[in-house]
Amino acid sequence: MKKTKIMTAAIALCMAATMFAGCSTNETVGETAVATRIEGGQTQIAIENSDVETGEAVRGYAFSHNGYEIGIGSNEELVFTAMGEPSDSEAVANCAGLGMGINNYYYDGRVFIQIADTTGTVTQIFISDPIIDCGGVAVGDSVDAITSVYGEPSFQSEFIIEYKKDGMTLQFELENGKVSKIWYLENATVE
Repeated sequence: MKKTKIMTAAIALCMAATMFAGCSTNETVGETAVATRIEGGQTQIAIENSDVETGEAVRGYAFSHNGYEIGIGSNEELVFTAMGEPSDSEAVANCAGLGMGINNYYYDGRVFIQIADTTGTVTQIFISDPIIDCGGVAVGDSVDAITSVYGEPSFQSEFIIEYKKDGMTLQFELENGKVSKIWYLENATVE
């Protein structure tokens, strides 16, 4: 019921934003309303002035940053709009056997996003920064926090909890029962 009310409010706000954008004398194009989930499970509506083409819908799981959802399959233009210019980058071989990629580093390396050089889409994301909300879970959270958000894992050990969906893996690395690293990984084969 609560989700229905939130979605109804988000749709109404998007429609209102579209109407106001159409009535404005401002010639800005590409104005969109983006609904994202923020800390505590609330929904945030952000009006973005951008002509960014978001490409395919994000597969599996994603995280929100600056009003954009980034996940496996997001295109590089969206990544750079949401994250800004990386502090560093390097060419690397993709672990899933998907050719070469470029790791783009943010927040002193506490976040990197790998983009395939052949497709220009995200194939891997690494997060060790506690300020990044990954769908309601962040670095430092407990195992209980993970399972309360994502449910029963596909795989669980003392050191790793994994979820698989839509040809990708969401992996939480654990230290002393707390999340230390979060990985979004492209699977070599769709499951």
